[in-house]
Amino acid sequence: MTSIVHCDFPRVLLVSSSAFNAYSGGGVLLSNLFRGWPRDRIATLHSEILPLETDVCESYFKLGTDEFQIAIPFAESVRSWYRLRKMGSTDGSGKTSGAGGGAGVGTIRYLQWLLALAGDGLPETVRLSRALIEWVESFRPEVLYTLLGSLAYIRLVKLLQERFGIPVVIHMMDDWPEHLYRRGVFGPFLRRRMDGEFNALLRTAQARLGICDAMCKEYERRYGLPFVTFHNPVEESEWQSSGKRGSAGTPFRIVYYGTIVEVAQLRSLMDVGWAVHGLRRSGLAVEFRIHTQYYSLQQHRSVLETCPGIRIGPETGKDDFRSVITAADLLVLPVNFDTRSVRYLRLSFPAKLPAYMASGTPILAYGPLEMAQIRYLAEAGAAHVVTHKSHEALAAAIRRLMTDEAYRAKIGQRAHELALERHGATRVRTAFRSALAQAAATGPARQTITVS
Repeated sequence: MTSIVHCDFPRVLLVSSSAFNAYSGGGVLLSNLFRGWPRDRIATLHSEILPLETDVCESYFKLGTDEFQIAIPFAESVRSWYRLRKMGSTDGSGKTSGAGGGAGVGTIRYLQWLLALAGDGLPETVRLSRALIEWVESFRPEVLYTLLGSLAYIRLVKLLQERFGIPVVIHMMDDWPEHLYRRGVFGPFLRRRMDGEFNALLRTAQARLGICDAMCKEYERRYGLPFVTFHNPVEESEWQSSGKRGSAGTPFRIVYYGTIVEVAQLRSLMDVGWAVHGLRRSGLAVEFRIHTQYYSLQQHRSVLETCPGIRIGPETGKDDFRSVITAADLLVLPVNFDTRSVRYLRLSFPAKLPAYMASGTPILAYGPLEMAQIRYLAEAGAAHVVTHKSHEALAAAIRRLMTDEAYRAKIGQRAHELALERHGATRVRTAFRSALAQAAATGPARQTITVS
């Protein structure tokens, strides 16, 4: 028997729209941060629609209309729209039977019009249902860890904080306070409420975390409070021996692996595709393949297929990430250059990036230096970086990476070393556990327990 202090692994109540899953960046990041935590000491309040994983957390409470209620007269219309969108989403691939689900075209168009009018938010009321209260009471949380993400989640966390006296830790994984509630007739009203209530919650939190150093510095300036960086860790034992050796393959294999979002990387993915198309027409043996989830592919397939330089699939699965990125000759990390995308992504740090780096496969980063992820790789010398929008510059970069074996090895090795140094799971998880334990220590006195 080994004796440990109870608060070494405090009882964590995770409150997040995303939960532990193997398909989204947020779900994978949560799983990696909490891996090794006793499963009976984590419980999750969530609204995740992707299949949940139970290897890290076994206790889930799905939030619904008993907790989040859209203001009448919009409630039933919005529920109808989301029922239509989610209908048939039952398997691990995220495949659906179609957005319409048999509904009439007129009904769908009306609901689309209503959601367009609402923009990116509708007024909601938030309450703690009796079932939720009883579930939380039975778990007896010692610290509440949350990703927030909307005004509704800010209010939910505040209600839980007040009802149960739980210390709160806030982890910001993208800059949603900057881009949320900027569209629609309710946007200005909701944005004012969000700004005030978010600032108030930040000041009552025991700890504030950010996804990267750039975000933490920006938030310290913006909110006048300290933030600490925690990003996705990589398992040292899995990636220790990674690193490219020998010549590239024929054809030269360029890979993008991950979700596709129109306001994030879609346009730059197309740029890479057109650059590859030009190289192929000049006689070079090169291919660019995109591996993404089913729901991303269905949403963007018609656009992607207009570019002859892009090959799609196979669809991503939960276990093929490592094999795909290590087999590639070059990995692409693209972000868009337009103003809206820069605002949306400027402080983001993709969950896949540490693993991209750890693989030892050289990375081609394509995007403006205002983006934290691009600047991070450029300053570290851990990728070949193209920072202006240009098919010609991309083609020149790919030509060099195809022919300069020593250069590929240099940037791949640098990225690999940096990943293990800064993103190694042992160091990151130890610091993360310490942050949550310190926050929990501000609550009721801990007791000592023993575990096998």
